[in-house]
Amino acid sequence: MRVTTLLSLLSAATAVCGQEYTAHKLYQLDNGTWLENMAQRTGQSYYLRFTRLDSPEVMEVDPTHQHGDPRTVHTFDGATNATGITELSRDNYAVLTLNQAVDATTVSLWTLQMNASSPIATKVADKVAGSALLNGLAVVSPNIVLATDTLVGGIVRIDLKTGEADKVLEGDAFTKGVNGLKYSEPYLYYTNSLEGVFGRVSVDPSTGEPTGEAEVIASGDVLVGADDFALAYWTEAAFVANFENNNIVRVNFDNGTAEVVVKDIPAPTSATFGSSGGLYAVTSGTGSDGGASFWSIYVPDETYG
Repeated sequence: MRVTTLLSLLSAATAVCGQEYTAHKLYQLDNGTWLENMAQRTGQSYYLRFTRLDSPEVMEVDPTHQHGDPRTVHTFDGATNATGITELSRDNYAVLTLNQAVDATTVSLWTLQMNASSPIATKVADKVAGSALLNGLAVVSPNIVLATDTLVGGIVRIDLKTGEADKVLEGDAFTKGVNGLKYSEPYLYYTNSLEGVFGRVSVDPSTGEPTGEAEVIASGDVLVGADDFALAYWTEAAFVANFENNNIVRVNFDNGTAEVVVKDIPAPTSATFGSSGGLYAVTSGTGSDGGASFWSIYVPDETYG
């Protein structure tokens, strides 16, 4: 999610950096659309599912292009926006929504089952206590999800059974601007858009409680504007969507480097790998580029499986 003012953005139907990484725009949505977060690759669900920030919707697309353009699969009642999404089990998701009113914005958490004849949405937590704007979302255990509180900082833990919420991580490492969030045991990985940080902290796989100190893997101007990201499944790396710099940044965990690998994707907000491989990204839409768009990115060293 954009948390700073964006400058004029340029668009391109095909973006290339060097001779290796290539990106192709597969779909363009209508003006005013904003795609926000995508579910992390699990090797389970066939479709890619993602949220819209301009509307309280979850959309899906077949990344192999066999079943048409992106389509809306569910719209949440009593909400104005959708933010975080994470897959709990095959075709079963947790989704964060906002209800923006004149006097306040409230946050709700839902489960969304996609394996029925029609989607089934169940509200788990309404008006999540102590949160300003929950954004990135990651599942830690069958009962626990964690979410970034982008506007004020901190990581909020929500119990999927009881709906109870508390701020489990806060302080200097999780300040205002904390944004993307992914979990791969034992680490919870996160970005901070304002600070230009990609970091991680070890957490208990049952409770989400921190078990170590937060560490910065990479930082700097190249990561200012860092939003959601995809964890590589074949190597120790992440691919970060940078909405402010209009690019995709690769962070290598072993040496802490962060390098731009794809340029000129207009205001990307999220990235993920498909269930059978292949990196995909979505954007927030710009005045010059039109609405939000969906991209396919070739990663030269990806090992499929």
